Amino acid sequence: MRNGLYRSWFKGPFAQGCSAIILLDGRAIASDPGHSYIGDFTDVGGHFHAEVKAKRHTRLKLPAAMADLDAFTIICDGPSAQETATLTCVVPEAPGNEVEIKLMWVSEI
Repeated sequence: MRNGLYRSWFKGPFAQGCSAIILLDGRAIASDPGHSYIGDFTDVGGHFHAEVKAKRHTRLKLPAAMADLDAFTIICDGPSAQETATLTCVVPEAPGNEVEIKLMWVSEI
């Protein structure tokens, strides 16, 4: 996938929402109303893989797509194109649940 700013739509077992994500040279950085996310990704042959650490940045109890955790890891895999990806993600700290994430390119950064 190309470097840039992406919008994401996510849906998990408990909530759905959207956020902005920056993908830049193998690094992924994002935030939503409850958590900040920083991690690494690869995109090889149309397959996107990411491992991202999440950390709560507010004391507010907001609906979480996956689990109500202060810190957790998200592991995502799925098909990608130059400006889009459809990912299935798991959180090892909340086994048995999946989150679907769709990434769509917005602009260069």
